[in-house]
Amino acid sequence: MNSNDKGLVEKVVNAITAIFSKLRKEDQFALVPVVREAIEEIAVEASDDHLGQIVYRKKVQSIKMLETKEGVKTLAGVIQNSILHGSLKNRVDSAFCFKYLIDFSAPLAIKTEVIKICGALIRVVTDKFPPELKMQIFLALRLMLTHRCKR
Repeated sequence: MNSNDKGLVEKVVNAITAIFSKLRKEDQFALVPVVREAIEEIAVEASDDHLGQIVYRKKVQSIKMLETKEGVKTLAGVIQNSILHGSLKNRVDSAFCFKYLIDFSAPLAIKTEVIKICGALIRVVTDKFPPELKMQIFLALRLMLTHRCKR
């Protein structure tokens, strides 16, 4: 996902896209925690629970896969479906993944997905879900507003 070899990153994007396209949406949800773990291993240093917020330090500025429109689109689609239709655990993992997608992507790569991401987050945050999910959604929306406006 984060190789300096652009050809390898392209192959990873194509492979992930092919895998997701062959799976039913319900089966894709099971992979969201794996995506979260992979991103955290690559890009996130220590996480601390600070007043109910997960605060993390970035190991890298961006993830190479998320510098491409195709990479962002593939992950955003699966994460969006998971946050809208998955179990509570999948929804929480999806909210974390959206934060990482926003924080570790290139502005031009995520540009076309921003409205879809916001829509999914807003739809879910208005439903009756526990605070841990709503907190991560609000953090993702805040990150989108503050981080994206700076770029």
